[in-house]
Amino acid sequence: MTIPFRTIRDIQYDERRGEYHAAYDDEEAREVLVDIVLAVADILGVEAQSLEPVHRSVDTDVFERCLDSYGNGEDRSSGPFSFRVDDCLVTVTTDEIRFERRGE
Repeated sequence: MTIPFRTIRDIQYDERRGEYHAAYDDEEAREVLVDIVLAVADILGVEAQSLEPVHRSVDTDVFERCLDSYGNGEDRSSGPFSFRVDDCLVTVTTDEIRFERRGE
């Protein structure tokens, strides 16, 4: 990955699982969402502006509350938060983000 992310770090491809995964800092949910879009664009090999707007597939307020709960330990039982960004399924858990290419 060549993009200087603000919140995502250590993006790695897991051949066994067929997906990318990365650690992230949950300090600022909106910044995480921006970095997710940039990472998806990089993974798919396209410009970020060509992706469908993320607000069409994820409620940004719900996403922000979910990350807030992960960060402060309120509700770790709620499970992962998944959504699509173009041809990529994104899953956010308490400790990582997974990116799975779809439609290949």
